[in-house]
Amino acid sequence: MHELVQVQQRVKGQEGQSLLARSVREGVAVYVTELVTGRDTQTAPMGYGRLHEAALWEKFQSVIGGNDASAWLSNGTSAVDRPAELGYFIGSQICKAYARRVGKRDETIRSFLEAEDLVAIYRESGYGPR
Repeated sequence: MHELVQVQQRVKGQEGQSLLARSVREGVAVYVTELVTGRDTQTAPMGYGRLHEAALWEKFQSVIGGNDASAWLSNGTSAVDRPAELGYFIGSQICKAYARRVGKRDETIRSFLEAEDLVAIYRESGYGPR
């Protein structure tokens, strides 16, 4: 399901995209998949992320504008001391914050799939754990 959502997204994942853009793209797929299936699909990163959200966000912010995603995405064999793919968690939290602001599920999903500027989703989300 996750990959099917990504096929529908206007912006495709590419090397050279910022960590933030790539994480939001993955977060869109996680968010929509969870809406459709009603369950977490990325259980390890989601469970860990919920427990350590503020600390993860602080670390993520220090590299948010860069292109190196190696500690956050596609790091299944290199993750140490925490689950892999935590960029999925950060991206999905950004998407959830955006969805709460928009308030209309269909409009939110359409915005996610048609977005050309994934960083704008972050800016408009107001995300930041407290």
